[in-house]
Amino acid sequence: MRYLISFAAAFLVVFGLFWGMNKLVNQDRRELQEKEDVSMVDFIRLKPQET
Repeated sequence: MRYLISFAAAFLVVFGLFWGMNKLVNQDRRELQEKEDVSMVDFIRLKPQET
C-alpha cells in the first residue's frame, strides 16, 4: 500500500514538473513584439583621481 502511495505522489510531482516546464518554455508560441520606445541605462565607470 505504501508503494502505491509513493508511486502516485512521484507521478504527481513528475507530471507537475513537466507541465510547469512546458508552460515556461512554450508560452503558446507568442512572437516577440518590438517596442519603439526603449529606455536603457548607461553605466559609466569613473576612475578615481590620483593625488
